[in-house]
Amino acid sequence: MAPTIIYVHGNGNQIAADRLRSEWDHALFGRDLGTASRMAYWARLRYAAPRGEAAGLEAAAAADPAQMFLSPEAFADDVLGEARQDQGLAAEAAGDDQQLKKWLLRMVYTADALANGEAGGPVTEALPLPRRLRLAAFRALVKNAFTDVYAYFFGGMRDPMRTVVEDALKNAGAPLVVVGHSLGTIVAYEALRRVGSQADVRLFVTAGSPLGVREVQDLLQEPLRVPDGVREWRNVNDALDLVALDHRIRPEYAPAERCTDFIVSNGSDNHHGIGEYLATAPIRDAIRPVFTGETAPITTGGGLRSVSKPVTPVVVPEAGPAAEAPVATTGSTGTEPDEPSRSAAVLVGKGKSAPLRRAAIAETVIGPTDERVRIFDTHLSPWRMICSLRLTGPSGAGAIGTGWFIGPRTVLTAGHCVFSNHFFGGWASQIQVIPGRNGPGDSPISTPFGRVSSTNFSSVSQWVETEDPDYDIGCVHLAEDQDLGNQVGWFSLAAPSADDLAGFLVNISGYPADRGAGQEQYFARNRVLRVTERRIFYEVDTFGGQSGAPVWIHEDENAPPRAVGVHAYGTGGTPTDLGITANSAPRITPEVLETLAEWVRQDGGWPQT
Repeated sequence: MAPTIIYVHGNGNQIAADRLRSEWDHALFGRDLGTASRMAYWARLRYAAPRGEAAGLEAAAAADPAQMFLSPEAFADDVLGEARQDQGLAAEAAGDDQQLKKWLLRMVYTADALANGEAGGPVTEALPLPRRLRLAAFRALVKNAFTDVYAYFFGGMRDPMRTVVEDALKNAGAPLVVVGHSLGTIVAYEALRRVGSQADVRLFVTAGSPLGVREVQDLLQEPLRVPDGVREWRNVNDALDLVALDHRIRPEYAPAERCTDFIVSNGSDNHHGIGEYLATAPIRDAIRPVFTGETAPITTGGGLRSVSKPVTPVVVPEAGPAAEAPVATTGSTGTEPDEPSRSAAVLVGKGKSAPLRRAAIAETVIGPTDERVRIFDTHLSPWRMICSLRLTGPSGAGAIGTGWFIGPRTVLTAGHCVFSNHFFGGWASQIQVIPGRNGPGDSPISTPFGRVSSTNFSSVSQWVETEDPDYDIGCVHLAEDQDLGNQVGWFSLAAPSADDLAGFLVNISGYPADRGAGQEQYFARNRVLRVTERRIFYEVDTFGGQSGAPVWIHEDENAPPRAVGVHAYGTGGTPTDLGITANSAPRITPEVLETLAEWVRQDGGWPQT
């Protein structure tokens, strides 16, 4: 039986259903498929009449000029208030929408960073407008996306919109290809969950999807998993897509082997355009062969491995027991003028402690209160040893992370910041290193030590070959004339036993996406909850963008900072059999410590003392 493709459109009012279906066909196939394609058109439930066709695929966004001058927090309050009013909900009666507001605020922060040209990628070239107009455009996208998602979850639209998609699935016959965009991915996902194995879906494609966003996941009614009738799920997001802030659906949606995440650069002005998404290789090359009989290109492990060949990095052979692994390495505060950091004196945890608080809900920010604190004196140690990382893949798509100096020219980070099949299709192409970053721009305050770039990276074979979370470590090697570690200093490394780590207060500081779009350093501390052979688990609040941050301890009040792990995972990375809600880091064990020492030696080693 010939397949049928079902489209589920995204947020905002749309052109007439059949015209919209034809536009999606042309974007994907270059022609109209006729009865072989169908549009599950839910816009009629939200809007009195289709919008005019002259605007093309993207809905025109209406922006209130006065809202451009509001702070991100005030703008988010305005948008939430309007969404409540649109649904006839009083502020005091809403309550449950506070979780979704967190997503709204993160979108606003990212929108403002994009408007300022500070979030990475060719923003100014893609949207060549004055900053004021760019801000209006990006904030309008946030407002439109949030308003419809709010109506879906809190305005009584959930069942009617899902029914539109369910009817399309049931009436189309089998087999099916289902393609959703933006809010349409949520509607399609929940409809597929309800239809279950009644739908034979060869391929489910989600583009620009908020299904990876934790605040959205918390509002889904069932445990997260791949719908029963779906054989393969491709989740495709632009690295700068405001709506799809959390790009991955793995490993939350089980079974993970049926899901693949792709990070692309889709070329649209706002990074959310469906026409541009449909033209990307991970979508086009997977769907076209189903309808045309063409041979699909081979990809391995997801991502865009075939787009371009990354610079050949150094890969350390599989780590085995080291006969002479060092017990610890000596840190440095660098040659730059230093003084006692007031924030370090007040905030940093030292020694061992009883738990500072109990975990309450399964979030990366653990518990009802976000306890991260912004660090402002990043020109002082230890904060200046910690770096904002701007990651670029072969496709040109970008991401953010955190790293930290372990030697004059060696920056340690998470393995998935340098190598990831799902983010980059393999190795990153380039990483920008910004020590002690303290805000947007390139002023002496925001980038006190400048910024450098590298194309030379290392990881261990256990990560490169299998992406085993226990070995999620990597490093950035800087050039001979980029020895910033001599200026800012580097962390001491230690490999204490699991028993020795128990009960220690651990400290983590890095550059989260939800606070300052990865341009501001945030710190939190708490007690070690559990230590396994390869991982440390703790209740320290973190967020995406802090992957790669140092996890350090102080053995007593007078001891220097000693790094004992590399932060890499939120609560979703904690094995369920541990029975705890925790974030985690691969441990620095003796064999890992020897590998790190080898990486530093490749970069010229530590100065002789």
